[in-house]
Amino acid sequence: MGIVVLLNLLRIVSTIVLTRLLNAEAYGVIGIVTSIAVVFALISDIGVVAFVVRHEQGLDSRLLDEIWTIRLVRSAVLTVAMAVLAGPISQFMQKPELFWPLVFGSLTFLLDGLGSMSIATALRQNLVKRLSVIDLIASLFVFVISVSLAWWWGNFWAVLVTSSLGQCLRAVLSYIWFPDSARRLRFSRARFLELWRFARYITGSTIITLFLTQADKLVLSRLFTLETLGLYVLASNLATAAVGLAAAYCTRVLYPNLARQWRESPSTFREAFYHQKMLMSSLYIFAVGGTIGSADLIVAVLYDERYYSASVFFQLLSVSALFALNNYAINELTIASGRQYFTFRANVVRLLYLGIFAYPAYRWFGPVGAIAVVGSTELVAQLYGWSTLHRLRLLDWRRELSLLGLGGVGVAIGLGVNAVGLRLLH
Repeated sequence: MGIVVLLNLLRIVSTIVLTRLLNAEAYGVIGIVTSIAVVFALISDIGVVAFVVRHEQGLDSRLLDEIWTIRLVRSAVLTVAMAVLAGPISQFMQKPELFWPLVFGSLTFLLDGLGSMSIATALRQNLVKRLSVIDLIASLFVFVISVSLAWWWGNFWAVLVTSSLGQCLRAVLSYIWFPDSARRLRFSRARFLELWRFARYITGSTIITLFLTQADKLVLSRLFTLETLGLYVLASNLATAAVGLAAAYCTRVLYPNLARQWRESPSTFREAFYHQKMLMSSLYIFAVGGTIGSADLIVAVLYDERYYSASVFFQLLSVSALFALNNYAINELTIASGRQYFTFRANVVRLLYLGIFAYPAYRWFGPVGAIAVVGSTELVAQLYGWSTLHRLRLLDWRRELSLLGLGGVGVAIGLGVNAVGLRLLH
């Protein structure tokens, strides 16, 4: 938790420095390349980490070789596919200057595939500290190099090149810092089919997640100038800083513990779930509520006047972040207990909500209306998650409502701080 907070602070400091060295157009290019890469990754997601953590033989060398081989083949295919499609994609977006950034960005898949399986095995063995230290070292490296290259080059290539160098460092450390992490090519059709049976709901779900998380940027990239899109990407990066904390906690701490709890003592599963998540959920939802209330002040303090209009986007997108940890936790609970279908169904609910309300909101209120619908998507998912927990007899209303109350208190305090802070700035 501490290291993730440090990572988010480092991420904010990085944006403060880089926005002084780069213009908003550079953030637009970076945002598009990142979104395209995420699209390719989500289309082909096969749940490797969750499979290894939950599998009874998750530390077996042969199994790890077979899974590593499957992941490497997937990564190579994605690298080639994104590089080949870079031309058609840039032409479709009517921005031919994106061709070479997209080609270069395709290398991210190959670098990921060459890394070890240590993320999955470390989670299973509760070696979270070591993983977090690797993240911190790589992030510090990326920060120093990106700022240096941005000062020297003054364009988006500084961020793209540094991102790949950071991935290389993570891959190297994943082998050096974990014993027996070297893998060999070992093809197994039986293992692939087993992985597919486990991940078929996850794959279907992540294809929907693709639309839910990237459609806004892909659509807006056609409608907005690169400068306006850069403001939106900056706001999205700020809002997802909190989501990154929620995801890291749920995947690295909560899920491995729940998977073990389900294997060893399923009768105490409900109490273990709430016991493990309440402290983190309380701190998280209170802090994000404060962020929502003080969004204008945060943007005014962090960035110069070119970026002030990003505060509206930041505030709206932070509403989804408010419910992110609870939704991630319910998702990990269902996967740990062998109910992978929840992830798919929850994303169908999100998709239906966006499909029904996004366009009318855009027609009535313009882009801000559509973004407001995007920002409230996780609230709808939370309602569905509660209904699922209730049906499984795993829901504790008292604890869930107490968390919502903390979020409301955070918003109120944030609004007060926002009003006082802006007056002092003026």
